[in-house]
Amino acid sequence: MSTKRRWMQAALVLLLALSTPAFAEPAALPSEQRTLGGITEYRLDNGLQVLLMPQAGAPRIGLTVTYRVGSRHEGPGQAGMAHLLEHVTFRGTASIADLGAEMQRLGVSFNGTTSTDRTNYLSTFPAGDAATTLQRMLRLEASRMSEARLAEGDFAKEKPIVLNEMGLHDGVRRMRQGLLAAAFRQHPYGRPVIGYEADIEQLSLPTLQAFYRRHYRPENAVLMLTGGFEPVQALAAVAEIFGPLKNPEPPAAALLPPLPEQAEPQQTAPRVMTLRTASTALAVGWRVPGMAHEHAAAVVVLAQLLGQVPARLTERKPERPFSLAVLGEAGRTRDPALLGLVVQSPNTPSANADSRQALLSLESQWTDRLQDLRRAISPELVRQMTDTRARELAQALRDPMRAPALISDAVGAGDWRLAFWLQERLAALKPAAVYAAADLYLRSLNRVNARGVTDAAVPRQAMQFEEQPVTGIASWFERPVEVAHVSDPAGEIGELKPPQALGAGDAFETDPVLLERASRRYLLPSGIKLGVLPRNSADERVAVMLGFRWGRADDMARLAGWRALSGSMLEAGAAGRTAATIRQLKKALQAELRVASGPQSVTVQLLTRRQHLAPALQWVKELLSEPDLPEAAFEVERNAALARLAGAERNSSEGRTSAPERERQHRMAQMGLQPGDAGYQPSGAELAAQWRALTVADVREFQRKHWSANDLRITVAGQVPEGLVALVENLFAGWKKPDAPAYVSPAPVHKPVAAGRFATLSPGAASGEGDGQPAVVISLMQELPLSRGDEAYYPMLVGTRILGGGAISGGRLAERLRVQDAVSYRVDAQLRVPGDGDRAGLRLQASGAPGRAAQVEAALREEVQRLLAEGVSAEEVAHARSRLLADRRQRLSSEMGLAGALMVQLEREISFAQLLAEEEEGLAAVTPERVLLALRRLLKPDQWVTLIARAPS
Repeated sequence: MSTKRRWMQAALVLLLALSTPAFAEPAALPSEQRTLGGITEYRLDNGLQVLLMPQAGAPRIGLTVTYRVGSRHEGPGQAGMAHLLEHVTFRGTASIADLGAEMQRLGVSFNGTTSTDRTNYLSTFPAGDAATTLQRMLRLEASRMSEARLAEGDFAKEKPIVLNEMGLHDGVRRMRQGLLAAAFRQHPYGRPVIGYEADIEQLSLPTLQAFYRRHYRPENAVLMLTGGFEPVQALAAVAEIFGPLKNPEPPAAALLPPLPEQAEPQQTAPRVMTLRTASTALAVGWRVPGMAHEHAAAVVVLAQLLGQVPARLTERKPERPFSLAVLGEAGRTRDPALLGLVVQSPNTPSANADSRQALLSLESQWTDRLQDLRRAISPELVRQMTDTRARELAQALRDPMRAPALISDAVGAGDWRLAFWLQERLAALKPAAVYAAADLYLRSLNRVNARGVTDAAVPRQAMQFEEQPVTGIASWFERPVEVAHVSDPAGEIGELKPPQALGAGDAFETDPVLLERASRRYLLPSGIKLGVLPRNSADERVAVMLGFRWGRADDMARLAGWRALSGSMLEAGAAGRTAATIRQLKKALQAELRVASGPQSVTVQLLTRRQHLAPALQWVKELLSEPDLPEAAFEVERNAALARLAGAERNSSEGRTSAPERERQHRMAQMGLQPGDAGYQPSGAELAAQWRALTVADVREFQRKHWSANDLRITVAGQVPEGLVALVENLFAGWKKPDAPAYVSPAPVHKPVAAGRFATLSPGAASGEGDGQPAVVISLMQELPLSRGDEAYYPMLVGTRILGGGAISGGRLAERLRVQDAVSYRVDAQLRVPGDGDRAGLRLQASGAPGRAAQVEAALREEVQRLLAEGVSAEEVAHARSRLLADRRQRLSSEMGLAGALMVQLEREISFAQLLAEEEEGLAAVTPERVLLALRRLLKPDQWVTLIARAPS
């Protein structure tokens, strides 16, 4: 044992002795098992696995508890039980009245997710709160593990919320479910994780309680801590709090029979599932091994390559736009899963027998091309995709806020180290291995197809399954595919090369005085404004934000060329470099790039390393000033936009006007805005028309005329190299366009909008039915005369937070609609206030089953009325204020967040101290009386615009 390890164990013994209450037995000292990638594994005597991934200076702490239970562990008639249990545990425990409310009170961001193989509970909070919040969160999770309340009232309230969540699922999920149901006729992977409505309705509380006792136990769980915590103290706290927990007696077999092994029989013919959908879609999939199999890395790459295979179905034509979605399970599951792809082609007809026959021709050619991947995809593209996936996985595993989700999936697949095993195999993967895996698994006897058609002859709810045996000469050469199951995932791992752990950096500072002391601002000879905030960051990371501006809003509103100027469009070729060369350069520079293009501005975010900053800035400048903007890349952008707008276009051509469109027309008419006016919101059909009329020449002309360094602000935060000021001036000073229109800041003026009601509900919903239908979103909206300089601004921020500030609880709307009435899965309140001007707005919204829409709307209105009648309490104001300040700390807890704050300061010509003091003083001055005064002044109960429409996909 090393000296360091002996010292740590001695420290733990002392800490445990000092911190363990007198009435409790001292917790056993956790034993260290192994260390990999900056993660150290321990195991308590009760079997709980503990993973610690500390990073000095990290701004937040992540706590993740993963249970090795998912939908795979449910029996017949129990589909959705694991997910329902996840919901119910937030309701409370024997010693904690409301788990979600307590987490809200602590200022913790939290969530729970369920997959086929695992259930996890994730939470994050500021590292500065570790002394109190970490201890309390550990006790909350220990209480969830050992004494969840699971009362009849909680159970009854969460059932309708889960049914509401079912209705929020979009067309891609329905196609995905059709594929899975065809591929897995016996294995539970064929059932949706969220379950079936009939199973949820008939599920009994004793069965749920037995399921909890079987699976929520220390020996079946993994606790992971990541980020800015002190490892000795944290491990001592885990041992103290979780060490005494016992593994409960398993439930009686009569109440919850043990599950038999549910292996899927070998497939002997292509399978097809036909289902009724709102628009035409095709999906295809093949069964492939799970995460612990030697082919898992190749499967992960194949999932990325499927969408690159050219076929008639996916030709980019304005008259037939399409969208692609890759199924995300491949290479991440415990058992063999599905490698698949969904193509939505809304303008392809499928409403009758003739059009469906034509659709089959497209499907046949598409699947043939996919199964001939060796010819369809070049080795260069395979290498590129492999390198990209390996790099992305390696980066995520080094990030203390992203690693827990990957580790959690690996736990469900059999062992937390599988995430590193997969990354190592990806890094060593060759194109030949990818082609070999394609030859092995992408075969007809292993294929399943799902066809989403609009034909009214296909029942709306049912799925029609059939097998189509291969006949003729083709049958001589086809053999069933053996998709292997790995019985011992841990045994497959072997010795792994330790990856480099994430480096340490300075703690993120949010004190405005200290931030101001570290900041530097420059006005360069060219007129460029530069803000710099040096800090020692992990991995010598540096963030850059560039903001370019031009023109008047009224003039720019008539132009559309900016819409296609995306990051992918720019990276398709620039300054004599091809797209392939740019990808290689981006990889070498360890760069991440985001481009947000607008009619009056383009904002660029660049993340790289200190040693690469100079060439990375040179590369960005070339992309912006010398882009090729090729026709093929433009067609990609246009196809994606037209696919998104296809539904609106179809409604317009068929004379149908949706509720959201009627609301938009009402708002534009009330504001007196017409197409071509600044602030006008075009309809979906109008946007589609703009895209169809747009040419690549228009896009090039817009970039040529407007993009320049005439009005440029640059901010840099992180590991700043020497010579940055000269570098920026040398790169950008010469990129000027004297003829480009000067920037004029828009200041939208408030325009009142009269009350209106716009609803689209089916006949079934009107009669009170509808739990099996897609969910609707009920929205209440008002335009408000409010600017950031208004005395009501901060009181309205606080009031909005009080009204809608919770996920499960913590805001009044969520408390009423989700916790008390149990009629809504998603509840939100959004206050929109412009940087300049006073055209503000408030939007309250909640999801619900169509049959519950009236109840949800009534509850929203009643809570607003109660707020206006009774006001708010001092405790509510204090909590909302603390959460808003915590949000600010969160925004400043990354290099890019600091760069963004500097950008605001350059625009407003104020300092960190002035900006943050303004926020703190504004929030500190808020009282319950001022909140009520602001709400009563601005909100008019008889002026709500009500919108009830199907939840967007």
